[in-house]
Amino acid sequence: MRKRSEALVLLEAPACERCERRQPGAFHHLVPRSRGGKTIPGNLVWLCVECHRWVHDHPKKATEHGWLRREIGQELGCWRCGHRPEGCYVCQFVAKALEAEASASVR
Repeated sequence: MRKRSEALVLLEAPACERCERRQPGAFHHLVPRSRGGKTIPGNLVWLCVECHRWVHDHPKKATEHGWLRREIGQELGCWRCGHRPEGCYVCQFVAKALEAEASASVR
């Protein structure tokens, strides 16, 4: 299942939200899953590989700049699109990933 989600990410790679370059990357959880962070649009940002590595290698600076958070705030909804019907790329990705997960569990 994870490989299918990663393939979706690579096909739809947007610009990195930190450096604004269009390069391969992944979704980053602002509140890490290990601290209760959920895979929801309001907790995800797209980071290129280099920026993602920087965030995890420099947690203190990343926290100061808002790329890591210690707890879930009020941002449970998507701050990018406000959940418009067409949604933003994060909302679309999460919907596709959940769809793929549901169809895989049916098999």
